[in-house]
This record gives sequence, C-alpha cells and structure tokens, in this order.
Amino acid sequence: MWRNQFQLKRKILHNADFIDKLGAVGIATIFVKACLTNQTIEQILESFYTEEESYVIKHISWIKKPHLYTETAKNIAEKRNRIVLIFFDQLGKEIKLEDLKTSSNE
Repeated sequence: MWRNQFQLKRKILHNADFIDKLGAVGIATIFVKACLTNQTIEQILESFYTEEESYVIKHISWIKKPHLYTETAKNIAEKRNRIVLIFFDQLGKEIKLEDLKTSSNE
C-alpha cells in the first residue's frame, strides 16, 4: 500500500515539474536559456522546428512532447501549450516580415 502511495506522489511531483515548463512560462524559459547560451532568436526559431541537440532544445522537446502520467496533467498541458505553436508561428512571420505583407485589396 505505501508503495502505491509513493508511486502516486512521485507521478504527481513529476507532472507538476513538467507543467511548470509548459505554456507561456515555458516559452520564457526557452529564451532565458537561449540568452545564457548566446543563441539568437533566429536560432531558437530554427531549433523549434528542427529539434537539433542542445540545452535549449531539450526544453523545447519537453514543451512539444510532455511526458505526463495523469489525465488532469495532460489536460492542463494541452491548455497551456496552445499558445506555443501560435507564438512560434507568429515569431517566424515577424522575423521574415511576412506579417507586413498586405493583400492587393488594401
């Protein structure tokens, strides 16, 4: 019985640790780590899509594929991570100045 309780507590702590790495906070953490490793915004954007090996990429992979044990944690992760793809897609558009392109009707 105590073993099952220990396993459950371990899973809950694991989930809490991973949830802290997700969503907007996860994005912020990626850029803090990028600054600490002298990586540019462009390098981080490229790394987000290519998943090259690095200190920062490890965090990106946690965001993209979180390993969680409970359904509650999985639901929280899904909600928090909705912003991540939107953010990186918009970042790419802004870096390439694609967001400034207008249609011929304007």
